[in-house]
Amino acid sequence: MVYQRINKALSYQGVCSRRKAELLIRDKKVLVNGMIASVGMKVDPEKDVIVISGKELKQRKLRPKVLLINKPKFIITSCSDNHGRKTIFDLLPYKYQKGYYPIGRLDYQSRGALLITNDGDICYKLSHPKFEHKKTYIVKLDKEIENDSLNIWRSGVDLDGRKTHSCTVKLISNDYQQTVLKIVMKEGRNRQIRRIAKYLGFRVLDLKRISFGNFSLGNLNEGDWRTINNFSI
Repeated sequence: MVYQRINKALSYQGVCSRRKAELLIRDKKVLVNGMIASVGMKVDPEKDVIVISGKELKQRKLRPKVLLINKPKFIITSCSDNHGRKTIFDLLPYKYQKGYYPIGRLDYQSRGALLITNDGDICYKLSHPKFEHKKTYIVKLDKEIENDSLNIWRSGVDLDGRKTHSCTVKLISNDYQQTVLKIVMKEGRNRQIRRIAKYLGFRVLDLKRISFGNFSLGNLNEGDWRTINNFSI
């Protein structure tokens, strides 16, 4: 018998990420051999009967896969949308629309590098802040920026009672009409770049992520995708 923590077992089977699995377990939506599962319990997916929200989990072997999408603006980073807006999965062939989920997020108005996987382990190792994967952005602001604002951005600002981590901010171009920055950071709070810009008195005109960890857009066209082969985390 090969025992695994239940959240890892669910993510390996492509049901959801580890964190989502824990939420399902806490909501008592997961049964193991007819008993309500608990966070941290271990299971043998080949022997135990696991039921999620009334549906039995069928054991399947998944080959871990990672896709890189060059997300356009006005696309939702989600599996579905209640308002009928396009999601990132509308950009993919049907075979990648079930059992896959995004690694992290890009907001509705942002574009660029977004990773998708069918493997919960990979999702966890690429998305959890403790692994500090670098993310690189090209950001266009609505006016000229001064050195004082650049230094504040680099050293971190207070968001929701917690200071952001220090980051690299390189000035690409700067004039009275707009500023272009290259930002490299190791964290990714909700709309972090836009919120820091607003805090400093700027409006973001364009935000593009050009790389996530070891994965770069390269010459991938906007709206296109490619499979990442021989990836390492």
